[in-house]
Amino acid sequence: MPPLGREARLGVIAACTLGLVATVAVARDREDDLAWAILHDSDSITGSGSVTDWEAIARLQKKGTHDVLYARLDRQRYVISDPAVIKRVEELIAPQEALSQEQDRLGREQERNGEDQSALGDRESALDERADEIADRTERLIEDEVRRAATTPDRSRQEEMRRKRAELREERRRIETEREEIEDKMAALEAEDRELSRRMEELDRRQEALEQQVQGAVRGLLRDAVARGLASPLPR
Repeated sequence: MPPLGREARLGVIAACTLGLVATVAVARDREDDLAWAILHDSDSITGSGSVTDWEAIARLQKKGTHDVLYARLDRQRYVISDPAVIKRVEELIAPQEALSQEQDRLGREQERNGEDQSALGDRESALDERADEIADRTERLIEDEVRRAATTPDRSRQEEMRRKRAELREERRRIETEREEIEDKMAALEAEDRELSRRMEELDRRQEALEQQVQGAVRGLLRDAVARGLASPLPR
């Protein structure tokens, strides 16, 4: 779906503030001055509009108005209660709603992918800390071994030092093995994320094209309803 402009984003905020549930992203056709919304019940709407449209819709809802179509067309505001017109609008937007649900699903997959990458990053950071600790222990062990060898050589002590160095080498090896496993998993997640992003971009393009089609079809439908006398001016 195309990015929302400032006024459209404010429309979303207004809808949330007023307790409305918008099931289609808010947008505004600036060029042709078009907005519309189906008032399903007291707290659910489907539509496209700006801040002022949401305010007008809220006033209708406060009056208990529902199962109607609010419309702004050619700078005029209307209310349409004809069931056939409302049903046709619902049919027109159904593919867009289905596509929005697919976008939501992909968005959740991207979120989970990001969480998995973050968890792997935390594990890698912990490994770095362990590796630093082992490096410090190795350095202290060597310094201690050199100091003891220069003063009072002790064969049993030397054997113990060699054993400790071997243990540290083995721990470093385990850390490197685990690091490689993490890097492989991270690479797989990054590849998956790129694919998800590609699919989301494709859905965005389809949503943008579909948005234009829906807006054009709804505009024609509303103009026909006005011409047939099915649209009443919005009460002030």
